[in-house]
Amino acid sequence: MLKIDFLVSNEECENVLEKASETLPKHLQLKYRLLLEELFSVMVEEISGARAQIRIQGSIPKVVLQVKGEKVDLFSNVKWNSDRNEDLQSQIRFNLFVDNADRIKQKYNSRRKLNTYVLKEPSKAKTTEQKIDEFYSKGEKITPLKQILFFRELYTFRFLFATAVKAMRSAPLIVIPIITARLIDLIIENEANLTNIFILIGIGILSLVLNVIGAHFEGTVFKKLIHSIEADIRSAMVRKLQRLSLSYHNNIQTGMVTTKIMMDVDRISFIYNTFIGELFQLLVYIGAAAVMTLLECKWMTLFYLLCIPVAVAVSVFFRKAVAYRNSEYRKDQENANAAIEEMLDMINLSRVHGLQKNESTRVDRFLNKIKKSGTELDSLNTLYSSLSYVSLQVFQLVCLLFSALMARGGWITIGSIALFQSYFATILSRLTALINHMPEASRGIESFRSVSEILCINDVEHSGTTKVNHGMRGRIEFRDVCFKYSDKSGFAMKNFSLVIPERKSIAIFGGSGSGKSTILNLVTGSLEPHSGHVFVDGMDLKDLDLNTYRHQIAVVPQTAMLYTGSLYDNLTYGLPYISRSMVESILEAVDLKDFVYTLPDGLDSVIEEGGANLSGGQRQKISLARALLRRPRILILDEFTNALDRKSEMNILNCVKRILGTCTVLIVSHRVETAKMVDEVVVLRGGSIIDQGSFDELVSKDGPFHDMYSKH
Repeated sequence: MLKIDFLVSNEECENVLEKASETLPKHLQLKYRLLLEELFSVMVEEISGARAQIRIQGSIPKVVLQVKGEKVDLFSNVKWNSDRNEDLQSQIRFNLFVDNADRIKQKYNSRRKLNTYVLKEPSKAKTTEQKIDEFYSKGEKITPLKQILFFRELYTFRFLFATAVKAMRSAPLIVIPIITARLIDLIIENEANLTNIFILIGIGILSLVLNVIGAHFEGTVFKKLIHSIEADIRSAMVRKLQRLSLSYHNNIQTGMVTTKIMMDVDRISFIYNTFIGELFQLLVYIGAAAVMTLLECKWMTLFYLLCIPVAVAVSVFFRKAVAYRNSEYRKDQENANAAIEEMLDMINLSRVHGLQKNESTRVDRFLNKIKKSGTELDSLNTLYSSLSYVSLQVFQLVCLLFSALMARGGWITIGSIALFQSYFATILSRLTALINHMPEASRGIESFRSVSEILCINDVEHSGTTKVNHGMRGRIEFRDVCFKYSDKSGFAMKNFSLVIPERKSIAIFGGSGSGKSTILNLVTGSLEPHSGHVFVDGMDLKDLDLNTYRHQIAVVPQTAMLYTGSLYDNLTYGLPYISRSMVESILEAVDLKDFVYTLPDGLDSVIEEGGANLSGGQRQKISLARALLRRPRILILDEFTNALDRKSEMNILNCVKRILGTCTVLIVSHRVETAKMVDEVVVLRGGSIIDQGSFDELVSKDGPFHDMYSKH
């Protein structure tokens, strides 16, 4: 094992780098040297003067670097130099760390002020996330039972430990009836001396101690297991939603998705947390009763075998009656959630037009459906629970009668009556609890079906394997592209061809349904042509890795997407390597710097949800600044000035003029002013180009654009 102690400085780091690289296997030397080099650079810039220690150990090396000083997170903001080259270097460095995130582990000991970075080759074993994604990626309908068993197998050891914990919790209810029966028999037989009594009491106390220990572990290990399952399912759903196609998201209501992720997963956790726990304890008691009855009296075993299946049959009969109602109730809840979310999205529109009553009436229809289906479900559950309780109490009376007759005939002792009655009462009480939980368990089973509606769907966005690097130029070519939306009969685009040279700008005009949005979605890879090709720098877009490709593009939509948080966080969304100096230079480019100075906390000022405390022009400038911070090779401006007044629009257009020529720019607009500043103008109708050329060319000849310009 190599161990080096050194001073965090440029000279020392270079020496350490040489020594460390030589000790690594040849196939890892270049990769780890590059990672260590950038890591050392961070250390020098952040906590120069501190001492560090590096250790390299093992045949498959693990490099451990420990540095004393303040916390430095490699995947978050760090104080980069204000020079623009340093900003570019920080972006490259950040991407290097992100690309090797599975090789880098970092932690910080605040008490010792110690940063620890571990570089290690990733394990070839599948992660929990990979196993879950693989299980649900088969594309077939997976039954709730298969899903329940899958998560049990995924956490086999923890489930086994939880089983042992549940058994410990059950100890008093198994042991104390035996002690009671034995004491009764000893008293009847005049053998109840103090020694026997204290031994039995000691065993009882031991069972109670086991119960307390089991309760402790149940509150830690078992509950943690349940929360892990909840988090895994929710995380899997979020990952799947990120991969699903644009058409899927356009056709599903977000309220339904939210219900599935939050409420349905809560119900699933009930299956593991309560229902399976109750079922296991019931099986423990049945097992204990079976052993004792076989030892004491085989006739009692036969009685148990006859009565318990009948009691289970009663519960199954009622469960089937409830299952359908649960499904209807769940669907009514999803529809109501979606309606409420729509109402909230349209609150301003409905208020402006005086439609509050209409909206309330519309939502009330969904709420009344919940009320009706919920009332029917609760009525059925009440009847079901009542009949179950009565039927189980009848079985208990039958058990008491049968054991009394067996004692009268000399088959069992008087103490055994108490034992068997206690066991039978415990089994029936657990069975009653299980039956009472059946309605909620039915909802949980239905929720498994609900989440699988997302997790098992195959409508996944296609992505190629060719990674796109920072050298992308931004030349776009449409070649004989045909595209058709699934919910429409005709083609939105047919045999469409267009070339947009790198660093050139183009404005796209056309009426509703002309194909403007289709072009933008094809460029971003959100839609895939039915035939023909979209090329970027001569590479077919369907062959490109969309994740790396989209790092090179930026979109400014018609409505600025802002979230509650600081202005700085909104600007640097998804860009943790960006420095404040770079943010300030971009703010100056989009005429926002003076506005930021007027805010009470500057860049740290809080923006309300949706940018409610900003003007429309300010929101769009922030959206444009965020796009420019990405240093895009392709910039898409989608009707980004349509909602602005004339003054704000001209202000924004002046900002856009400054960036023309630095990247390929696509502008979709209804405003002819945008045509004056771009290299080329395209007019669409029905997915085809009906006019094309520079602004001067098009206004000097008769054609669709000339007519549009004349009317303006």
